[in-house]
Amino acid sequence: MAERLKFSPAEQLEQALAADRLSHAYLLVGGSLEERLEVARRVAAALNCLAGKGGQACGLCPSCRQMLGGNHPDFHYLEPRGASLKIDQVRKLELELRLKAFQGRAKVAVLSRVEDLTLEAANCLLKILEEPPPGVYFFLLAAQPDAVLPTIRSRCQVVYLPSRGLPSVGWLYWQEILSSDLRRLMVELLPRLEREEDLRAVIEGLILACREHLVWELTGEEGLLFSHGFGQGGDGLSGSECPPGPDNIAGDRPVSSGEDVTRLDSRWIPPEVLWRCYKHLNKARIYLEQNANRRLLLEVSLLNLYRELKSGSI
Repeated sequence: MAERLKFSPAEQLEQALAADRLSHAYLLVGGSLEERLEVARRVAAALNCLAGKGGQACGLCPSCRQMLGGNHPDFHYLEPRGASLKIDQVRKLELELRLKAFQGRAKVAVLSRVEDLTLEAANCLLKILEEPPPGVYFFLLAAQPDAVLPTIRSRCQVVYLPSRGLPSVGWLYWQEILSSDLRRLMVELLPRLEREEDLRAVIEGLILACREHLVWELTGEEGLLFSHGFGQGGDGLSGSECPPGPDNIAGDRPVSSGEDVTRLDSRWIPPEVLWRCYKHLNKARIYLEQNANRRLLLEVSLLNLYRELKSGSI
């Protein structure tokens, strides 16, 4: 079940807490990792606040001060060790969650980048979600719901955070990749990407842009896009940067005589090609987390994207 309301994600969850209808498991997607984590922390603070009202933490009680200091005994944060979340991490978390809350209120478990769970760890987590310990709340964080195993996703309520900042940079880079020949990719785009301070976030933005493009080509449904509503006075992308529609990227016109066939824009791109591009970008993110050489990683990734997109151009 996905929630897309006029309230902020944190406000949605605080209202659910105030009405005593907070679910035991949420999947927070979109936004940046820091934004997803901040929402989880805010709700965790409200759950354990000793003087809060209306589902909001007071920020002053001993429990709130522990949350602010990052040392609350009933707040458990799990992030990948290396490139993945491993089964021994999830098993250790399960043992901790089955103990009684230190302060007698709620235990909160936040798992970052759940798209990087190993299969064994995912199966272990699934069993916990199916039979959660009493008084335990789960917040699973992921850049995109598509990358999370459907069995885990189905056990959670999905809350979307608005994408802003770096994801919009990813959209701009994706548009450049679509409109560039090989020389421009390697001579102009590659050095700019290499200089990006937070390259992982930029690659996540590219992954999101490719995903949006794929969803649009498959369905044509704007409501399925994370950027739905952008360019209408809200945060994120301007109207000119909205996901590609049929008029500006899915035009399946034939190539005219003498046209530069090394340019990839203005052509319909088959979904299977976009899916392979999506997988190339996900591999790039994983290799980056394994401390691969940035220059080599970007060269291979751009070359792979160019070859895929050129193979699918008409």
